[in-house]
Amino acid sequence: MFQIIPVLIWLLIIEFLCFLMTPILFRIFKNLKDKGLVFSKSIGILLSTYFTWIIVNLGISEYSALSIILSILLIASVSIWSFIKSKKEIMDFVRNNIKYLLLVELLFISSFLSFTIVRYFDNSIVDAEKPQDFMLLNCILRTKAFPLNDCWFTGEKMQYYYFGHMMVSNLTKISGISSGITYNLAIPLFFSLTLINSFSIIYNLTKKKGSALLGSILVSFIGNFRGLFQVVETGRFIPFNYWSSAHYIIPGTINEFPYFSFLHADMHPHMMAIPFTLICIGLVLNLIKSKKKSKDLLKSDLPEIIILSLLIGSLAFINTWDYPTYLGLTLVVILIQQCLQNSKKVNLSLIKNTLILSSVVVILSLILFLPYHLSVKSTRAIGFTSQKTLTKHYLIIYGLFLFVSLTYLYFYSKKNKILEIKTQKFNISIPISIAALLIITFGLLNIPLVSLFLILVIFGILLWKKIGLKKINRENIFAITLFFISIGLLIVIEFLFVDDSFTGDLERVNTVFKVGMQIWVLMSISSSYFFYYIKNNFLKRGTISNIIWTGTFILLLLFSLIYPVFATYSKTKNGYNFFGKSKTLDGRDYLKNVDFCDYDAIKWINENIEDTPVILESKGQSFQWTSCVSFNTGLPTLVGWEGHEQQWRPKSLDKISKRAVDIDKIYNNQSMELIEKYNISYIYVGKLEKDKYSEENLNQFNDLFDLVYNTTEAKIYKVD
Repeated sequence: MFQIIPVLIWLLIIEFLCFLMTPILFRIFKNLKDKGLVFSKSIGILLSTYFTWIIVNLGISEYSALSIILSILLIASVSIWSFIKSKKEIMDFVRNNIKYLLLVELLFISSFLSFTIVRYFDNSIVDAEKPQDFMLLNCILRTKAFPLNDCWFTGEKMQYYYFGHMMVSNLTKISGISSGITYNLAIPLFFSLTLINSFSIIYNLTKKKGSALLGSILVSFIGNFRGLFQVVETGRFIPFNYWSSAHYIIPGTINEFPYFSFLHADMHPHMMAIPFTLICIGLVLNLIKSKKKSKDLLKSDLPEIIILSLLIGSLAFINTWDYPTYLGLTLVVILIQQCLQNSKKVNLSLIKNTLILSSVVVILSLILFLPYHLSVKSTRAIGFTSQKTLTKHYLIIYGLFLFVSLTYLYFYSKKNKILEIKTQKFNISIPISIAALLIITFGLLNIPLVSLFLILVIFGILLWKKIGLKKINRENIFAITLFFISIGLLIVIEFLFVDDSFTGDLERVNTVFKVGMQIWVLMSISSSYFFYYIKNNFLKRGTISNIIWTGTFILLLLFSLIYPVFATYSKTKNGYNFFGKSKTLDGRDYLKNVDFCDYDAIKWINENIEDTPVILESKGQSFQWTSCVSFNTGLPTLVGWEGHEQQWRPKSLDKISKRAVDIDKIYNNQSMELIEKYNISYIYVGKLEKDKYSEENLNQFNDLFDLVYNTTEAKIYKVD
């Protein structure tokens, strides 16, 4: 049945953290219309987790409910001080903006409950990356200290980013709810945080609730045009293949977008990071609206700079792929903001001030998470790729955003007569001629993005020469910056890729996947503002141009809505729940219907085995029904998903292979030497072990160790 009590407890904790953060954010986001209060839920979760992590790293307390409570008390003390300092301003603001705040709360609650119902019908924590993510959650729940030990490679530190999983672990610990349920509450939480955070950003750009609602839909809800093509190809809406829209567009890559990630429900770093990347965007929007120079920012607005640095730094720990992009965005905005505040043209003082502020942000973002950086040893090289993306692929994925963005640039250029610049000092015919030649050249070489980027560069130069940076409103500058960076990222992944374990035709699969998500977020935010600006500044009601443009946009939006509507229905109703259709929020419930992992044995382990003793189970192959004990309990084992460990530890391939061999030796020969070497406390014998090893060898454990759990499906031996 629907577990209403866990849902209410979960929501109450989130709202309490939101309440604590409100006075603090009121002082931080002073340049935003809504004072950043919408971000309070996300930042409350992040800060409470960060302080918990610091408390544990400093040895003040072990990781437990106590360390979490201490972190919340720390936030509460700052909150009380902030409230006392600004009580009248806060109360006046809340009274004057109560309708807006209630609207956001309604959006949060309704979106959270709606997606919780989706998880209620599609609850199994079993396919794709879910076992890895559940392993990390359960592993963190059992740990007492950080850096985290790797439950899939006992005795070694985790070489994967897990701060997002720790946020969920914190909420799990203080709520007292089973991790099987909190996993399925975390997915709706990240979805609803994404929705309201994007709503806040667009509202602060446009001051319009309707535009903000549209923007939140573009960021978090719509899909790409592959859904339309699927319907055309199959001639039906139901059943709908939810998977294809993120995997069958650019060959050899993954093309996820936010709603797919939430619906697919891997509690993976790229998905959990989305709400926090949006806060970074909100923070740099707050920065670009500041009218202070670098020295004044560091003196009077230091808390804002620290929070900005902490949010950026946290991305390296939540989803490392996001760190360079949002750090780069921040540094670009710092430069622009300082240029806007400089009364003269570019000079040494401007460069100096920009470098000082930028250096502070970079250094703080690293120092604040130094224990994590010191624990991670794996590095990746950058390679050049010969693979290219066809224009049609960009249009399928980003077509709606490109339509809005490019028409905005066209209307803006036309209204401001940008192409009419011609003076003795600056003859516009020369750069336009060069640009035209380069655009044609790159077009013939089938690198259309470079052509588009050159068009944007020329647009920027002309805009600067015609109007001047300071005469353009900061919202326009900000939105154009986001769009420029998104196009720049598209160009980067056309030439470069992160060299990981994928090779050949799949060499850039992760690069396009992870950077593509960033591009979607940046483009959707900028497009939302461009839509507002076009409708309010360039198109008059009742005109032919307005009817054609608006009609085209609505049609493209409807095409984009095919995916969320029919993919959601099919995934919850049409058999994507792998093992039975049980309606529950408990993600472990499917174990009752499978034979490769015993539900009762998992339950017994979680109820009877404390701390982190090593348990032996057969080695696991990635994306197969293996390593079930370790990922469902958080107990460490010799080797979990072997392929994943090879990705995390590219310099330890021999060591990983050796452990896999040692597992076979223990099950076949009962090697006490190896059992002692790996400090094994429990040995699990279930269906996978019975299928792989002989009954005679497995029965020898009866004479060596205590049989502490015994059913026809599974046995667990305790090593004395």
